[in-house]
Amino acid sequence: MGWDLDSGMTPRTQDGNCCGTTEPLRAVSMTTGLTGQRQTHMLLWSGWDLGSVSGTVNGIELRVCAEKSSRVRDSVIQLYRNGSLIGNNRADSTAGDDHVYGSSTDLWGTALTAADLQTLQVAVTYQSGEVPHSDHAYVDTVQLRITYTP
Repeated sequence: MGWDLDSGMTPRTQDGNCCGTTEPLRAVSMTTGLTGQRQTHMLLWSGWDLGSVSGTVNGIELRVCAEKSSRVRDSVIQLYRNGSLIGNNRADSTAGDDHVYGSSTDLWGTALTAADLQTLQVAVTYQSGEVPHSDHAYVDTVQLRITYTP
């Protein structure tokens, strides 16, 4: 069985692009790091109602729909639980504005029970190239699909 639900954030108006381009839902500000690159603070998504998931978790699929400048790259795309990053970082430096991470059989290098899903969050961090360029990222929606066997 598969199960997916948006994180409760309303996507921007559809206009043929990933999730639309009318008013940004989450603007991501970037700060300059020691390397001269700019990086966002960690953004956490939560609030999924995963109470109907029971049995064995087989896979986790995550869809991030964003609008990013061409120089903005994934830094962290990872599961987050009880105040810590868990499992493998699925950041993909070639990810476009609409990208799917994981799969119906990917457990992200961690073992989660159905009960663990109640406190599951998703962490997203982006980075861009050397300053002084002006880069932006707008995250419209983060969707989660849990594949499980009851």
